[in-house]
Amino acid sequence: MTADAAERVRITPRPVARSLAQLLQDFGVHTHTLVRVELRLAMAEARDELAAGARRIVLLVAALVAVLWGAVLGTIAAVSALTRVVQPWLAFLIVAIGCALIAVVLLMMAARTSAATANDRLEEGTT
Repeated sequence: MTADAAERVRITPRPVARSLAQLLQDFGVHTHTLVRVELRLAMAEARDELAAGARRIVLLVAALVAVLWGAVLGTIAAVSALTRVVQPWLAFLIVAIGCALIAVVLLMMAARTSAATANDRLEEGTT
């Protein structure tokens, strides 16, 4: 065999026979390393999910503040417009009743949604 042919052919060394104690020790070390790496990965994923959740919460709070300001200004505008037609106390009362009706409708929608969600969970648990 020429030197070039010998370089192209790689001879793999024969594995050294190891005792059962050595194999178990290696298994323990590798298992420990695997668990440690998996824990680090899980912690990194949890951190990423928490950061994304925090960003969503900040955006949701900002949107709620904007909606609240819009509702307040809209209510003031409605009262101001109604005072041109009716007495100021009646304008406030009409707008307050309108806001209360909107709140009742929204609460009823939330109750239906939560009841439907609870029913879905019960059905999932029984199947």
